Amino acid sequence: MAGAFGDPSEVASKLLKEGNIFCGIQGREFELVTKNISPSRIGSGLGGADITFKCVPRSQDVRLRKEPDVLIEDSRRK
Repeated sequence: MAGAFGDPSEVASKLLKEGNIFCGIQGREFELVTKNISPSRIGSGLGGADITFKCVPRSQDVRLRKEPDVLIEDSRRK
């Protein structure tokens, strides 16, 4: 919860960082499933944020790919 005068976006940011750390400790990658941010409104409750995430196996290292995704050529070469 962000409280009556807090910033729910900061709460969401903190949750994302903590989820990333949690998955990293397990040697896995963080994958966000849902993110909800509720702004605080006078008379209707405190603002806050919640996320749902899962820890998935790390994706293949880019260096192990056989072909590049993008090929950049120097047009000055003859």
